[in-house]
Amino acid sequence: MDNILLWVTLPFVAALIGWFTNFLAVRMIFRPYRQVRFFGIKVQGLLPKRKVEFAASIGATVEQHLISSEDIGKLLDDPEISKKLRGTISERIDGFIKDKLAGGNPMLQAFLNGPMLQTIKGKLLTEVEALLEDGVQMIGTHLDENLDMRGIVEDKILSFDMAKLEAIVLEVAKKELVAIEFLGAVLGFVVGLIQLGVLYLLGP
Repeated sequence: MDNILLWVTLPFVAALIGWFTNFLAVRMIFRPYRQVRFFGIKVQGLLPKRKVEFAASIGATVEQHLISSEDIGKLLDDPEISKKLRGTISERIDGFIKDKLAGGNPMLQAFLNGPMLQTIKGKLLTEVEALLEDGVQMIGTHLDENLDMRGIVEDKILSFDMAKLEAIVLEVAKKELVAIEFLGAVLGFVVGLIQLGVLYLLGP
């Protein structure tokens, strides 16, 4: 009877141990948030313990491979953006000349008509475009000198509440983490069967 009970329960006990081991390992990525002593051993979750290094690594990755001040400068200098800005500026200049500058003054309206209007509009547009180009260059230089993308990302990660970060990760990777726990149970069950096989071979 005892042998039958052993043969039935051993694989399932091993499966339970395998599941619990992986379940605990997943939770210990985050917990405990603060360092505690357990039988004289210091224990702390992986991310809380390595939060500074983790933040620095993510910040460096973002700056080097995702986005940098140079990328933002290129975006500001995009020809498509310049084209759209030119169209918008041209419309605003038209409206300004017709409604604000010459509005309500028939003589000025007659003067600012035809070729004269186009000449004035062209000169204004040229000046505004030059001003915008200087502004974009100034912004680009300012970003290169002052924008610390790595530092911004590091500060954001370091300011994260660990409970909130844990909830986000568990929500996003829920299926994968459950699969890891299930795999632990499967492997534990297989180990239990192997143990039964060894006992059978060594038995009387």
